[in-house]
Amino acid sequence: MKKNLFYIFLFIANFFATKSFAQKIDSIPPIIGPAGANATISCPSTPSFTAPTASDAQGGVIVSTTGPDVTGGTACKRAVTRTWVAVDSAGNHSAIVSQTITIIDNTPPTIGNARADATIECTASLSFTAPTASDACNGTTVSTVGPDVTIGTSCSRTVTRTWRAVDACGNSSATRSQTITIRDSQAPTIGSAGANATIACTATPSFTAPSAFDACGPVTVNILSDVIVRISANSYTETRTWGAIDACSNHSATVSQAITVIDTQPPIIGQVGADATVESSATPLFTAPTASDACGPVTVNLLSDMISDLTGVGAIANSYRETKTWDAVDAGGNHSGAVSQTITVIDNGGIIQPDGNSARRSANRDEITSTSIRVYPNPSYNKFRVDLFTKTAKPVQIDLYDQSGHLLQRKEIYCTAGTGSTLWDMSRYAAGVYFIKIENLGLKNIKIIKQ
Repeated sequence: MKKNLFYIFLFIANFFATKSFAQKIDSIPPIIGPAGANATISCPSTPSFTAPTASDAQGGVIVSTTGPDVTGGTACKRAVTRTWVAVDSAGNHSAIVSQTITIIDNTPPTIGNARADATIECTASLSFTAPTASDACNGTTVSTVGPDVTIGTSCSRTVTRTWRAVDACGNSSATRSQTITIRDSQAPTIGSAGANATIACTATPSFTAPSAFDACGPVTVNILSDVIVRISANSYTETRTWGAIDACSNHSATVSQAITVIDTQPPIIGQVGADATVESSATPLFTAPTASDACGPVTVNLLSDMISDLTGVGAIANSYRETKTWDAVDAGGNHSGAVSQTITVIDNGGIIQPDGNSARRSANRDEITSTSIRVYPNPSYNKFRVDLFTKTAKPVQIDLYDQSGHLLQRKEIYCTAGTGSTLWDMSRYAAGVYFIKIENLGLKNIKIIKQ
């Protein structure tokens, strides 16, 4: 047992003696291999270094960096260097090896989309929305590319704005654009025309045109129509209609003004001839009035032609009074007042006897009188009056014949209380000789002369 312990001790002592000797003689540094090759990468890539390997003839070796990475340059281009060394167990250091990775920013920023294109009215304001942008390496700025581009007219035009993003290293993104179409489709605003009115026909219609406004440009007010509707000859309504139009042919609503012209004023009638008294041998001459109207033509009308008998027992035979009455009427149906002229015809050549049995022919006409019938004036131009005298009330038939014996007219009158009268209008017959026949009074062929 003691012998064995001796050998173990001897082995241990020999081991330590050998090792101490070996350490004293290891002065050879380890061998270090190359690091990864230098490289250039683009931002935002991360540098990836490849450490060297090392070996030592005596045993273990450790490869480690010599310190922190060394960075130099700018944000747009920088270099990062990493250095290694190998150390063996004897503390021997290898040579130093390095790897440098250059990081450059040559990546353009990312730009988003601009707002969608839009269409607005000319009254709205342009409002563009710029896109946003980002850059993985440095800050970026979005800016417009040149001035806005406008194409078109004032009625329809487009305005395009373009943007680009540029980072701190001058890298530019793609461009983005937004186009806004500006159109004028709004009608102008038209004001009110003048108020409707009614005026006399002597006045002149005066219209007041409306004004108009357009928010986008000039505007013109036009007369669209001018319509006259007749109420009567001198009365009417005139309606004028306007509309506004802008430079882009947008039309406003229409507005109108109506002026009614009425004729309520009667015409002015002049004087007639003076009243007069003439001999039965003369022809009554009437002077019709003239008339005027401020609004149009006027007509003078004979309203009546009345003949009244002046004869009677002891009075002047075959005398009468004729009164003509006129008025004026204009085209609107307005009447003036009436004016009259009276001419009295006196027959100084014959007096009716108290018994009434007298028949006399004057120098210029036949005048027939009897106890039963009186015809006057005779001759006459248009009208003859026939007076009948009977003892009792009775109907009487009177016939008018021409010289050929043709019946022209027949009248039936009723003699009340022994007297009756009728007026014959001969204006439609030619001048000549005619005959009145009254059968039931026993009288025939009473001659009358129409001049």
